[in-house]
Formats: sequence, structure tokens, C-alpha cells
Amino acid sequence: AYTDQLERKGCAAGAVSALRTQIAAAEKANGAARNTALDAAVSAAEGARGCDGKKTDLLKKALQDLRAPAM
Repeated sequence: AYTDQLERKGCAAGAVSALRTQIAAAEKANGAARNTALDAAVSAAEGARGCDGKKTDLLKKALQDLRAPAM
């Protein structure tokens, strides 16, 4: 939902597309690979920060909350 909101806000299409790609990769991964993909998605979210910092921060928090705790 956050990526849709960023897109409607007029954020750079390339940044939103890259973010969606990173999120899709995280959804397909497991364990440490999932955490790595989620970290990449958080980094990709920075590309949309200039458009809507508040929404980007909420998205980053949601992605970080999905990380599996380190064992």
C-alpha cells in the first residue's frame, strides 16, 4: 500500500519500481536471505524519501518489522 501511495504522490517511477522489485524478492526468500532482501528494500526506499519522507519512513519501519530476529 505504501508503494502505491508513493506512486500516486508522484515519486520517481524508477525508485518505486526498484522498491517493488526488492519487496518481491524479500517475499520469495527465507531466513537470512529474506533479511538481506528486506535490508535492500529499506535501502531502496531511500530513493523515494525526497518525495514523501513520512510515508517512506513508515514503509521502512514496516519492512524492518518483517525481519526475522537473529539467532
